[in-house]
Amino acid sequence: MRDLKALLQQSEREHAERLQKIRSELKSLPPGRLEALQMKNRTYYYQRGQSKRRGITRNPELVRKLARKRYLMEERKIIQNNLAQIKKTLSVCESYSLDAILQRIPLRVRQLPRQYFYKKRVTHDYDKNTSHPEHLLYVTNGGEVVRSKSERSIGDMLEEYGLDYDYDRRVEGYFYYADFTIHCRDGSIIIWEHFGLIDTYEDYRKNGWRQWRNLICTFEEDIRDPQILREIIEFFILPRAI
Repeated sequence: MRDLKALLQQSEREHAERLQKIRSELKSLPPGRLEALQMKNRTYYYQRGQSKRRGITRNPELVRKLARKRYLMEERKIIQNNLAQIKKTLSVCESYSLDAILQRIPLRVRQLPRQYFYKKRVTHDYDKNTSHPEHLLYVTNGGEVVRSKSERSIGDMLEEYGLDYDYDRRVEGYFYYADFTIHCRDGSIIIWEHFGLIDTYEDYRKNGWRQWRNLICTFEEDIRDPQILREIIEFFILPRAI
């Protein structure tokens, strides 16, 4: 589940950035506002100033700029109102990320291993890769044993969002194993591969798997920033996963 406070903070930033762009664009547009009058089945356009108005029907470029200005001014009102509501909500909203929740727990209790506070993963049978068990060295917060620190980071993040997955499961009909298999509500699956060898990606492409459709491909630079993992999960996996 997404952290509401984090979503509100992100929305606040996006609103503020959009408001700044609107203000900048408004400075480049002509003065006055656009008015329109209907006379004898025709529409006439006017530029309304502080004390007078002038006809601009025969100047479509000026009409366009003033129409754009009118639109931006209405958009600005909405964004300013939304920002006020977001700030008001943020003032009383609490984060329910793992770290935020742990801060509410007494110090001596929260010093326990982080795995203690996660729901333990329920194991079930599937065609799992059994080769080189000696390479299974890292344990996710939910208790899944994986082969690398990067895979642990991915597993931890999936578990933080409450998403179940199969680790190192054989791709049905093929002779290779996916790092993470996520099941979707419509019965389809999403495969998440954290690559060490690029030729694995070519194997997927040859068999109809496509990035951001049913396949996620990440590399080491993606893992360094947890926000990248969050964006992948929130925008690509959460809307589809069980």
